[in-house]
Amino acid sequence: MRSGDRGPAVTAVQRLLAVHGHLIDKDGSFGTSTAQAVGAFQQEQRLATDSVVGPDTWAALLSQA
Repeated sequence: MRSGDRGPAVTAVQRLLAVHGHLIDKDGSFGTSTAQAVGAFQQEQRLATDSVVGPDTWAALLSQA
């Protein structure tokens, strides 16, 4: 998932980011605040920081929820 995407999967990412302390709107829209939160989470987890929720980021979000 990346900036511009919408839907239930984006809402799931937003909820998982909130679990990890990134308080953003859970509106199902992958906008600027979601992209910034994903980038910050990736930095915290020492993942490639591209603000895209690919397999590694998704696995990190799920494994620590």
